Amino acid sequence: MKTIRYIIVLAFTINIISGFAQTRNIIWTHGLGEDSTAWQHYATIFENERDIHSVNPHYATNDHTINFSTSNFITYTNSAGTNSRNLGVGHSLGGLVLRNQERMGYNRVGGLITVNTPNYGAQILESVDDGSVINAANSGTSMLTAGPLSEIGNPVLQLGAGLVSSGLSSWLFSNRIFNDLGSNGGNAMHVDLKPNSTALNNINSYNSSLPRISMWGNETSPVHWRLVSSTMPSNSTFYNADLDISAVLIATRVRGFYQSHFINHIALAIACSVGGFWNPYCWWQVAVHTFRAVMWKQGANWMDNSEAIWCSLIKTTRQEEHQFWEQVFVPDSDYDECLTYLDEDYPYAYDCGTFEWQWVTHTVPVTYPSDGFLAKYTQIMKNNPTPNNEYEILGANHFEVLNMSTNLENGLIRDNTRTKLNEIFNRGDFFRTN
Repeated sequence: MKTIRYIIVLAFTINIISGFAQTRNIIWTHGLGEDSTAWQHYATIFENERDIHSVNPHYATNDHTINFSTSNFITYTNSAGTNSRNLGVGHSLGGLVLRNQERMGYNRVGGLITVNTPNYGAQILESVDDGSVINAANSGTSMLTAGPLSEIGNPVLQLGAGLVSSGLSSWLFSNRIFNDLGSNGGNAMHVDLKPNSTALNNINSYNSSLPRISMWGNETSPVHWRLVSSTMPSNSTFYNADLDISAVLIATRVRGFYQSHFINHIALAIACSVGGFWNPYCWWQVAVHTFRAVMWKQGANWMDNSEAIWCSLIKTTRQEEHQFWEQVFVPDSDYDECLTYLDEDYPYAYDCGTFEWQWVTHTVPVTYPSDGFLAKYTQIMKNNPTPNNEYEILGANHFEVLNMSTNLENGLIRDNTRTKLNEIFNRGDFFRTN
């Protein structure tokens, strides 16, 4: 009988130990326009390094509401069950889906990590709807084609430079971001991802009980060209081993091309202004070269200002109320009466009161870093009781964050997403994985 008891106790003990040491499910949740392979790079790395099992669901995103995508996600994660040890890692829309699934009562995870997630909306959608994006695209195309089109009599330069320059503007404003979000504003996901949408307000007003962490991307300048770089296919003519700078190199060369033509025409205008004393025909050439210099300078100026233009569209700068500790004039109780008796003893109005230090609220512009698409302020969840709940992924843009194996610094790989996930997985709380 004792032997049987020992066997039962031993079996029970082994079961408890195995329960604590069980392989952990990580539900790698993709974002808008992505699929189950989106997280494959890191899923493979951490499956080899840690005792985890990767779940890579594919759920519907484009042209659907967040609630529909969440329901679809729930269906495709049935195999993971409702295990409270499940950990969800969601990129972009995937972070919202992980947050929303608890609100909808089908909790697949016991905790979650949002990565470059528009928790409070994608501000660029406001710029799409108010026409700012299309205006910026048209203005960019106009300024970039001005120089080439001024080269009357040089069809090769007109055609070649015109195609490259106008294409550069289209490249920035007609990439997968706008395709996935719906550029006409009628897309259901477009509506849901706008700031202050009903869907986002429902998610953010829900009092979640889950441990949660925000990982946010902080891309290096120029953020817009680095963002474009990450959308370039590996078989592209302009592909670079350091994928993060492919478009940066192209933009730098194009800018140099415009600037060189500007300088060339300025030099010719100066030369003709001198030559005009001997050949009156040169005076006409002064006007021609000056005009062409101005046209080419427009393109160079647009290249110089393009990052600021892009940042204004994604609204990395916004007006916020902040408190400042400053001296404030406080009128005496008889201030009005005092003002009527201003004389040599009280020559100034401020003699009818005192200055005191107080907290004063002012509305001021605040500029935030971004992942090239989303500003920091929307990537971080507010009112989060989880300690140490923010992790910055330096040098990562919105797409690159899914695989930073090509991100180079001084010739060495700088995989900051992997570094930060390792930090989180080594924590001593819910997020720890063995």
